[in-house]
Amino acid sequence: MRWLSKIALAAAVGCLAPTARATIFTTDIDVSGYIAADEYLSGLNSSTMVTLAPNAYIVGAQWINLDFDALGLSYQNDLVLSLNQSTSPSPYWDHQPSNVFGPGNYSGSGSFTSPGSFGGGPFQVDGSGQIYFETYDYFPDNGSIDEQINSGTVRITWSDSLITPTSRETSPGGSLTGTLNAAEVQWHHFTWGGGDFEVDTLGSTMGPNNDTELGLYDATGNLIANNDDIDFSGGNYLSEIDIAGLGAGKYYLALGGFNTGFGPSGFAAASTSAETGDFMINGLQDVPEPASMAIFAFGLVAIGRRRR
Repeated sequence: MRWLSKIALAAAVGCLAPTARATIFTTDIDVSGYIAADEYLSGLNSSTMVTLAPNAYIVGAQWINLDFDALGLSYQNDLVLSLNQSTSPSPYWDHQPSNVFGPGNYSGSGSFTSPGSFGGGPFQVDGSGQIYFETYDYFPDNGSIDEQINSGTVRITWSDSLITPTSRETSPGGSLTGTLNAAEVQWHHFTWGGGDFEVDTLGSTMGPNNDTELGLYDATGNLIANNDDIDFSGGNYLSEIDIAGLGAGKYYLALGGFNTGFGPSGFAAASTSAETGDFMINGLQDVPEPASMAIFAFGLVAIGRRRR
């Protein structure tokens, strides 16, 4: 079934706030009359190709005024709304609008979570500029139509250019500290001169499990590496990224608690973590304030003192 292949290829991702350089668009799919009768890529399901723009970045998705019936033995939560770069298993973003384990009618609106069902999330469209949308059934059991959509809209929100996350300016070496909130991803950017690279979160004191995750992206938003636990079996749930011969360039490090997902492109990282508290990143340090600015600030303090 579809979900098995998707778990194997899963890379959870997230929605990022747009910068002034990016233009945001929405594209609607009228799903009235769509059906789900079988697993992904079955000819019994409803599907369509949607044209956005070449290399567009999907940053959000939602269903609006969706009304459907789960028929026969089918459950409401069997209906899956599926966005895909193509008909291949990945990248993709799936969502089950209802969480009801039973038949009947669903009516409502909502947004795709990130990560979505089976771990997928926002992704970059390829050069064709098209995405593939399908309604499929998570657990086919009727031998015919399992879910019938009476009315509704699926809205895709996308950007025409790369959305760079707001990030903390850092440089290699030393350590830095901060506070992480639940379901938060914090970004740190730095310039690397080339060579062996290592960062870790040893010394963090977050709760409830002191469990961090790290993801490293290049300047174009592609995932280079990620890590969950240094030693899961030993009870060390903190994280470490160690890369031999990392090429010179600008990089972005994403920090989150467990469970944070790191998508393959578009700086796509998102967290559903309950972890919160003080973190430490070893291997990066805050960029020192320029000496001229420090002198200027000292002068202002001195002036203030004289005026008092």
